[in-house]
Amino acid sequence: MAVTAHYIDSQWKLQKRVLSFLHLPPPHTATEIVDTFYKTLCEWGVEDKVFTISVDNASNNDRAMKLLKDSFRVKKKLFFGGRLFHVRCCAHILNLMVKDGVKSVEYIIDKIRDTVSFVNASEARLVRFSEVVQQLQLPTRKLVMDCPTRWNSTYSMLTVALRLREAFFSYNEREVAYVACPTEEEWDKIEKVCDVLGFFNEATDIISGTDYPTANLFLSQICTIKKVLDEGAISTDNFIVEMTKMMKAKFDKYWGECNLLMAFGAVMDPRMKFVVIEFAYPKIYHGDESMRNVQHVRSELDGEGGIAGGSSRSATGSLQSVDNQFNSKKYSGWHDFTSFVSSKTSTRPIKSDLNNYLEDGLELCSEGQKFDVIAWWKNNQAKYRIISRMVVDILYIAVSTVASESTFSAGERVVDTYRSKLGVDTVQALICGSNWVRCHYGLKGRVKEEEEDEEVEIILPIT
Repeated sequence: MAVTAHYIDSQWKLQKRVLSFLHLPPPHTATEIVDTFYKTLCEWGVEDKVFTISVDNASNNDRAMKLLKDSFRVKKKLFFGGRLFHVRCCAHILNLMVKDGVKSVEYIIDKIRDTVSFVNASEARLVRFSEVVQQLQLPTRKLVMDCPTRWNSTYSMLTVALRLREAFFSYNEREVAYVACPTEEEWDKIEKVCDVLGFFNEATDIISGTDYPTANLFLSQICTIKKVLDEGAISTDNFIVEMTKMMKAKFDKYWGECNLLMAFGAVMDPRMKFVVIEFAYPKIYHGDESMRNVQHVRSELDGEGGIAGGSSRSATGSLQSVDNQFNSKKYSGWHDFTSFVSSKTSTRPIKSDLNNYLEDGLELCSEGQKFDVIAWWKNNQAKYRIISRMVVDILYIAVSTVASESTFSAGERVVDTYRSKLGVDTVQALICGSNWVRCHYGLKGRVKEEEEDEEVEIILPIT
């Protein structure tokens, strides 16, 4: 089990550190996960500083999060009422959606997978196929074999194969043993499927980015996916309708209810603010449900335990101290005056940082221009003194578990067939030490996805 901490440092830079890389013996029950995880928190002295926990969607993780949430609530260390405590991995949800959706064309995907394996089975086949590619003057010079556990590598395999569809037809006529060539109708189906999966691929790339994607990027991707699913539901192609129906079932399961993390993250982007909620929610939800969720987000922002409540308590507290000073015997002659002041200020309450932020105009940013939301809040911390420190707690929440998965990738390089007898403590020291040293010196290792793609690519020779 890998435990990775995400936090913002004093220079307003998003950071991540591997805190532990522990062997978790079976059975992997919720209580075992909780005990091991909490032991790590106590060893680092951060058990009272946990804001959210991001995990994948395994059932034992769900039970573990419930136990942890109850424990933090008893200790009164549950921030924001626990409404953002449990974060499900968005990349994992997208993976589940796509896997359910492509079941209707799985037999075609198997044909393309078998085709790549067939061509790569011998050098003679590879040479003959490359000759076909050259004769047709196709620009593509590689084939890709997918990784079954990572759907976007399947998407890469399909898109590359589509560019070589004519080559496969010609190769089929030359190679008698090649029997896995898809038909024209099947290629057309794959092309339409890739048109849908392209939006999911873009969302996965953003959410699973290694350069610390912030929570403000979440809502726009979910809104786009919902639009794609709605359009697919009314498609003239029955297999597209069936595919998007399966995807929508998973979408409703995980994102059917109002997701406060994606709402708050979007609102805290100065380019969108609350306008994005009023724009996006009618596209994600329908009818009265849309309005209810818009009001729900607004009430959570403005409520006692919300951001506005937290950002206004400082101001009201300072007024209370002045009032207590005037109510002392020494200043008793001012009692009527303070009552008069209180009556005036009650009609014009002090606005919170959040209200001032929402009422200010939107930040204009040209399309395609890179925008650093953390840097914007850093530059405006004097203007929004309180909320600027609260906002980063939301923006840096990890919406995927890619950081932990990349740690397991590094673990495969440490514990290999030549070093299979390393002790648990030694493995943890190597993994954690490497991560901290790399971060300290600003070094970046290759991520898991890059390694897998490099392993499965087949470069076609050019003669």
